[in-house]
Amino acid sequence: MWSRSLYLAAGLLAATASAAFADACTDPNAPCPVDERLDMAGIDNPAEARDFLSHLQEATRSDDHDALAAMMRYPLNVYGPDGAQSYADRDAFLAAFDDIFTPGVRSAIEDASYGALFIRDQGAMIGNGEVWFDKSDGKILVKTINPPG
Repeated sequence: MWSRSLYLAAGLLAATASAAFADACTDPNAPCPVDERLDMAGIDNPAEARDFLSHLQEATRSDDHDALAAMMRYPLNVYGPDGAQSYADRDAFLAAFDDIFTPGVRSAIEDASYGALFIRDQGAMIGNGEVWFDKSDGKILVKTINPPG
């Protein structure tokens, strides 16, 4: 049976490895482990993923609702403390903006680093799953938002 110390050590090792990957990915011209997995999210160009994340962060920091609305795939799925919601279009998204882009979602986006993205077949994950994006029909867009409770 694992002791509490071993669990803490394993957690620290995982956090250190994630931080090392994130730090190793600050130069857009250098290889990054995330680059090799992007194809699972339908993204074939690492520069495009970096640009998308950067624009998402800029739009979030400047509270640019219109730019953020243009970066969503509709219907947009939102799984928040009040349950699942689906927003059919830009207007529905903008009407519920403050319920979707909570401080927790904003923080996850603003604090995200390219090297810390988690990639799997369901997309690229920001933070602890607050935001998921992928590429479909030739465009990278946010497909799911999970505001923390």
